Amino acid sequence: MTDPSRPRRLIIHAGTHKTASTYIQARLDLNRDRLLSQGITYRFPSSESTTFKSLTKAISDGAWSLWDAYLSSCSHSSDDVLISAEQFSPRLCDPKVIARLRQVASKHGYVLNIVIFIRSQLDYINSRYAYSLKRFYHTQTFETYLTEVLEGRLPSCGTFSGPRAKRQDVFDFWNYFSALLEARRDGLEVTFIPFRQTDRDPFVQLLQALQLDPGLPWAMSSDDSRNRSPGTRGTWLARALGLRLAEHGISHRVIRNSSAIIPSEERFRGWKDPSFWGYDSDHSRRVTRHFKSNNNQFAEAAWGKPWKQVFVHDDKLRKRPQSTFSPSSPSEAVRMNHIADPLLLKVARRLAPPAQGPLVFDPQSEPEGERPTPGGCVRWTVDRASTRPEILAGEEMAQVSLGALEGPLTLRRWRAGDRLAPLGMDGHQSVADILTQRKVANGDRPSALLLEDALGTAVWLVGHRIDRRAALPTAWPKDGLEILTLRWVAE
Repeated sequence: MTDPSRPRRLIIHAGTHKTASTYIQARLDLNRDRLLSQGITYRFPSSESTTFKSLTKAISDGAWSLWDAYLSSCSHSSDDVLISAEQFSPRLCDPKVIARLRQVASKHGYVLNIVIFIRSQLDYINSRYAYSLKRFYHTQTFETYLTEVLEGRLPSCGTFSGPRAKRQDVFDFWNYFSALLEARRDGLEVTFIPFRQTDRDPFVQLLQALQLDPGLPWAMSSDDSRNRSPGTRGTWLARALGLRLAEHGISHRVIRNSSAIIPSEERFRGWKDPSFWGYDSDHSRRVTRHFKSNNNQFAEAAWGKPWKQVFVHDDKLRKRPQSTFSPSSPSEAVRMNHIADPLLLKVARRLAPPAQGPLVFDPQSEPEGERPTPGGCVRWTVDRASTRPEILAGEEMAQVSLGALEGPLTLRRWRAGDRLAPLGMDGHQSVADILTQRKVANGDRPSALLLEDALGTAVWLVGHRIDRRAALPTAWPKDGLEILTLRWVAE
């Protein structure tokens, strides 16, 4: 509960970038009631918003009236106010922004508190490289990226707007956070949290910084809230696709949801590779030597002790073996490039006007492919299995027997009168009834897609039901079976 003897706090959790902010924010949102019971309000600026980005943008735009309106809406309570956005981090490098935030907080009866995670450069540079490569901000090798970082240049820095565009020393905490350190000496409450050093769970670390009990029954979030970096093959593929995009003059700025392309491909292909780790022993030594002096100055200012006493896991990182991918043979290089080329086409199709009318394709003559459709695309692969495989789950995925179908196949919007023999049920059912039972909103029903073969036999009501006539048999043929795996990818 809030201590009535101390002033209310305006607590800003400001990242930094690549310190599990997405995961932390998902858990904060799930635990809003629990936080409120502990005297902390966690509320977005409007009922339509699910982030605090409007407040960070207001700083860049000088629109401080948005802050006044937000804090006024919270000030009827004696609770602390907590807001969280990694976009605050670069803005807190500006002494004028810090001073204005303190002023606005005081105006509404709050004392400003800053909570910010610090990640060891060994881990941070590697993570930021993989992340920025995944979003196609650059196409550099890890070694080139690392060299530029150590020379004081942040690759792809120009892709960001606002204060971050003027700062390329994001890994040099002594300089990057000098304004916050100075404000701390001037009385501002600033808590620097060494990322995953005092506890492996950063949400627990934040609770401890807020003086909350981690032992309370805090709700967990799903794995989807963790913004994972690609694995070794995914990282290689991101660079290969990035090079193709650059060659064709396609900027990452025009690609919607660019960060999902590589993870989606990894899931589709069932890749479960180890995490990318670009360092060899020489790289690790270079980074350690480069930042050693400033790291110690920063650690003494932030925690009152040398860096190595705070970041106790750095020795393990320095000894961690390199984990990268490069095709080991010409045939493997061909296979990987055959994955990158269709992805380029997929991006290009996204930027083209959407396809109209039904989609026709023939897996018999094209055992792997992708085609655009209104609202997304369909992808398919054909594989021969000698034994019945474990069925892949997912509403947007279907596995059917290719031999049970007459090609080519047609994917179209459903029509009145369409019927299905749903797997696991007797008899037939109209598509309209299935959509009703699945509680599909009236506005979404017209866009539902139905896959049928050349005889007009239904195969799959996309996202809902497979027709049992096309389903994989329980008794597997001795000579095996060709399996058609279909996946619908919405834009």
